[in-house]
Amino acid sequence: MAETEYLPATLIPLSMVPAIGEFVCYFGATDAELNRLIWHVIGVEPDAGREITADSPYQVRAALLERLAPVRIKDDKDRGKIIKLAQRFMDVASYRHRLLHDESYYLSPSTDTFGVLRAKTKTFTEFSEKTLSDKTTLCIRLMSRMQQYQIRNPAWNDDAQFP
Repeated sequence: MAETEYLPATLIPLSMVPAIGEFVCYFGATDAELNRLIWHVIGVEPDAGREITADSPYQVRAALLERLAPVRIKDDKDRGKIIKLAQRFMDVASYRHRLLHDESYYLSPSTDTFGVLRAKTKTFTEFSEKTLSDKTTLCIRLMSRMQQYQIRNPAWNDDAQFP
């Protein structure tokens, strides 16, 4: 492949850049929705909520939501769903973190994938347009479920499609 088919100084194919950008944008929106869900569970207005969540990394905020759920959410089913949302958020956040912060390590043109290496654990994460699309879809579903809970949308009760 010609040098121009890759993002300069990376192993990332240019063809995957739009999927990466879409995923990162939707993750950012999901991260903001996580904040709004925390504010809702705590019962504070957005201005106060922003002060509470502003300087906390996503790991801390997701863990906070998991700890708040048993104390603030009375309905067992809702509590379980909120905890699951926090856990699924962490799954997608970890994927994003790997994409942005790990070392580009290999490229497989035959499978249209590239991989990154996490130096600390010596583990690999593989990326393809399909996995990026799947994670983008998960972000959208997580945002939707967070919003459904906050506004008490009847779709919140649909367990068949719960992420």
